Amino acid sequence: MRHVGYHPNIVNLLGTCNHKGQQYMALELAANGDLLKYLRKSRVHMTERPYANMRPEVKTASTLSPVMLLRIACDVASGMEHLA
Repeated sequence: MRHVGYHPNIVNLLGTCNHKGQQYMALELAANGDLLKYLRKSRVHMTERPYANMRPEVKTASTLSPVMLLRIACDVASGMEHLA
């Protein structure tokens, strides 16, 4: 494993260990949880029908503003660039 240094858009690996054949990782705390769950929680369906999420033509919207979504995308790109 290589050292990549600190970056504000990357959850840092603090350490690893083996215990009774199991590998464990200690990661920096992400106070709001992981990004995927955060984005999914911000998504709302534009219909009230319970089966709507099974239909690709059903539109979804986000409770996050377009500016915030762009900021998140830029932060992800910045973190990925740091790792490259």
